[in-house]
Amino acid sequence: MTDYEATYENTTYYSSWILVIDKVLKRRAHESIIIPEHSILHPLQDPIIKFEKTIGEPRGQLGDYEYTLPDKRRIHVREYSTYYEVHWDYASPKLDPIRHLVHDAPHWLLLGIIAVLVLARLSKK
Repeated sequence: MTDYEATYENTTYYSSWILVIDKVLKRRAHESIIIPEHSILHPLQDPIIKFEKTIGEPRGQLGDYEYTLPDKRRIHVREYSTYYEVHWDYASPKLDPIRHLVHDAPHWLLLGIIAVLVLARLSKK
């Protein structure tokens, strides 16, 4: 336990997104952790980490937020009604959309390629 966290009734409370980011970066890309929403400030209210509102793949979340790290990776936060889901991506779609599609969202890249091929085939008819 550090100065940034405390545990009460099996729930860890974080006093800063700094610790959450540190914890997420020790995991593999796209491997999420869950943070109870009552245990931490809203991402847009953190005085140190400057998250930005963004959009993400619809998964029932109330909102998406990102923080781009100096090495261009990004911390992605999905806000749900009672918790935050947090993971890191190889690239921010705001800074490097192609790299984000290739490494973080290849299913959308594949879908786009299929759509282009279908449209090209239909246009030949």
